[in-house]
Amino acid sequence: MESTVPSWEIENAGATLKSCAAEFDDAFHRATRKTGTRHEQFFSIARRRVKLTFASDALAAQLTPALEHVRTGPGPVELEVALWEGRDEVPPPLPPAWEQARYFPRGRVEGMQHPDLRLVVLPGLGSLSLIDLAASRGWYCAREAGRVAYWESACPLRNMLHAWLARRNVFVLHAAAIGCESGGALLVGKGGSGKSTTSLVGLEAGMLYLGDDCCLGEIVEGRPTLHACYCSAKVCNDALPRLDGLDMRLGNPHRTPDEKAVLFLGGTHSAQLPQHLPLRAILLPKIAADRAAGLEPVTPGQALASLSPSTMMQLADADHRDLAFHAELARTVPAYRLFLNDDRAAIVGAMKSVLS
Repeated sequence: MESTVPSWEIENAGATLKSCAAEFDDAFHRATRKTGTRHEQFFSIARRRVKLTFASDALAAQLTPALEHVRTGPGPVELEVALWEGRDEVPPPLPPAWEQARYFPRGRVEGMQHPDLRLVVLPGLGSLSLIDLAASRGWYCAREAGRVAYWESACPLRNMLHAWLARRNVFVLHAAAIGCESGGALLVGKGGSGKSTTSLVGLEAGMLYLGDDCCLGEIVEGRPTLHACYCSAKVCNDALPRLDGLDMRLGNPHRTPDEKAVLFLGGTHSAQLPQHLPLRAILLPKIAADRAAGLEPVTPGQALASLSPSTMMQLADADHRDLAFHAELARTVPAYRLFLNDDRAAIVGAMKSVLS
């Protein structure tokens, strides 16, 4: 599918974004000089080493707990990202036409479409990111570490990683992932369908865990694989008492009433946090208190309809490549509706039955 954006518009966008990248890089280096901090951390994401360099220890403390389980040592890197706080060094102003925009669909700036340079602006949250896909370099600025949104702490740099990994045929999925040594299952559906709670029920029962809301998928030689990305979980406050058997670090103890609780599993459940599992099944959770917990086969079309729309709507750069990947997953892997009730043992048994 070819771009419908005129070539002259792409060239203009590229020139503007390259200028922005140079200015962002200068701003980051000024921030490191101002704070006296240049903290490098390394992570292995989908078998690719990523280096995050922070000019702020407070920002590192907000964004790295969700990546603790994929932490690795220094070495050759495939992606470098520079991160700083706007209160230490204000990022360069965006062009006036951008600043006047009232709405940034999924964080994208209207007219700034370029195949190699991706800018995501979230003005309500005070953060922006820019990645040069050709150079594998990115920049991220948050207005203030303490004001980073709870969901951004749970899934840091999601849009940037999606843009970069998609070039390598690895795709971010809005799904939970749970498994056993033999393989994993995706739990897919819109918010409130039970993905997070069900994945944590599996964790509590000793199953392996690759994420409650976001994971990575790849198909290599026809074999679908799940990759872990974040060892976090976002849970509605009224569900916390039902998970009191799990010893997890609470990331936002002083949250507002409308915020979900963010839980971090790195360090407390490391033995249950694999980095990769073969994908064996797609599960569509459905709360059904009036029937027994269990499974019912569904069609590939039903699986695709549960997986794709929510994933596409959450990512700034989701496009036809994502949709094609979702469709291939749905064709390749059997799918089932997973009926949920209060019988946790039956729910866990049903999930394990498709993985044996």
